[in-house]
Amino acid sequence: MGTKEFQCGGHESALLDCSSASERNTCSPGTAVSLTCSEPVRLVGGESRCAGDLEVEHQGEWRPVAVDNSPWTLKAAGVVCRELDCGSAVSVGQREESSKRSVWWIQI
Repeated sequence: MGTKEFQCGGHESALLDCSSASERNTCSPGTAVSLTCSEPVRLVGGESRCAGDLEVEHQGEWRPVAVDNSPWTLKAAGVVCRELDCGSAVSVGQREESSKRSVWWIQI
């Protein structure tokens, strides 16, 4: 198994824009990359990483988001989409949370 170490400054828009001591930029078939990101928001339960129910992490706990007294707008959804590098928001919906999980209440 080979490894490649990337040196990224944080301003790069793609992993291959980071410098590396290795000249090899391809992977053998059957190899995979694993990583952990520290985004405080995520979308879960959708058909892709850019679709699903919004959850926010606060003090180490992930919870669904509930909106207090106003509809969730495409403008607000667009902020989340951009933060997750998912382009612009194309649809937004709200539904009743059916689980007994605690939620984070927000005002927009």
